[in-house]
Amino acid sequence: MNLHEREAFLTMTGLFLFGMLFVSVLLAAFTGESPMLRIHWNWVDLLIGLGVGVGLTPIFGLATSVRDQAETILGPSLARCYWYDFLPLAILVGFLEEILFRGILEPWAAGWNPMLAFVVVNLLFGLLHSVSFAYAALATVLGMLMSLLAHHPGEFNLLRPIAAHAAYDCVGFLWIA
Repeated sequence: MNLHEREAFLTMTGLFLFGMLFVSVLLAAFTGESPMLRIHWNWVDLLIGLGVGVGLTPIFGLATSVRDQAETILGPSLARCYWYDFLPLAILVGFLEEILFRGILEPWAAGWNPMLAFVVVNLLFGLLHSVSFAYAALATVLGMLMSLLAHHPGEFNLLRPIAAHAAYDCVGFLWIA
């Protein structure tokens, strides 16, 4: 299977995301966490999340080694996708990663130690993106920002980091393509 072909890339990405959904459902059952109850739909938090996500994209532009790695690894595949492939892909990635990390793992681990949960879960988030040390470090920092965004402003709401993550990824996908 040639992952530089649009259909193969989207199929493999879909299978990976389905696997992440499966793991999330199992972990939610194991931990007793209900991440869907942590999403509170409102326009203000949606716009905050989208604004933060788009506002973070210059970091991607400034992190030249990380951007170059992303372009090398994902560029050939994303270049063969259509622009309208990126929005659903970014929404799915943002939704599933935030549900898993900020909606299940972090609240569950926070039951023991909230600060340690914040650090460890975001290190795991960085490891999921460990193309290189620099890529993992940037993903860890961005994960920490997503955790803070879930908690602030106001009440805890996963909608903000989901929207931010999706917006950041969508702009990043377009940039790389």
